Amino acid sequence: MPPRSRTVRRRTARKPKKTAQALLYRAVRRHPARAAATVIAAVLLLAVATDPGLWWTAALVLLLAAATRWATRLYTAHRAATAGHQAWPTEQEQLRREKSLAAVDAMTGTEFEHHVAALCRRDGLTGVHTVGGRGDLGADVIAHTPTGAKIVIQCKRYAPHRKVRSGEMQTFVGTARPEHHADIAVFVASCAYTKDAEHYGRKHRITLVDRDLLAMWKNGTTLEAIVAMWQAATPPPPRRTPSAPRR
Repeated sequence: MPPRSRTVRRRTARKPKKTAQALLYRAVRRHPARAAATVIAAVLLLAVATDPGLWWTAALVLLLAAATRWATRLYTAHRAATAGHQAWPTEQEQLRREKSLAAVDAMTGTEFEHHVAALCRRDGLTGVHTVGGRGDLGADVIAHTPTGAKIVIQCKRYAPHRKVRSGEMQTFVGTARPEHHADIAVFVASCAYTKDAEHYGRKHRITLVDRDLLAMWKNGTTLEAIVAMWQAATPPPPRRTPSAPRR
């Protein structure tokens, strides 16, 4: 005969019963304000029961507690409304930025170059003209500041998910100042830059206008302000110490 199977009963740990003290402690932790109000009301009722002449004092304390409670609620509602009101301009700015960049995303490369030239004219730059095309040597737009500084701009109208690579940055660095004698070299793109491209651009003092800065430029910030902001955030290149002459 086969051996009988034995059923093993697992002993489950019984949950300890919650005592009144534990329940009271839990209620105080969850609602400290209600617990304090309950204690105050109990003390006042005990005082009135002991001395009926203190009823007016108890009523005054209860009124003050109710007024404090309502004032706290009003203050909390006011803070929530103020926070929402402050977040509203930020959301509107985000929507306006996306709307303005959507028009850029629909442009061709040539239209984007002319759009950048129009932004330069809006900012009061002089001698603005487009040079884009074959043989431009990395200069799509050339302009001059009111003080006479020459600005050379390279324009790249890419899809938002793309990035400007280091090779394109190296090409612009090699022509902006040696070939076009730029006092200010600006690379404007409708997308972001790779880390290598950004590092190379900062190293050679190129102002990189990415998608976010392009939105700021379109919404009213001048190019000179963006260049100043970029230069302030870019540390100067380290100076080379002259090597000792060989004997």
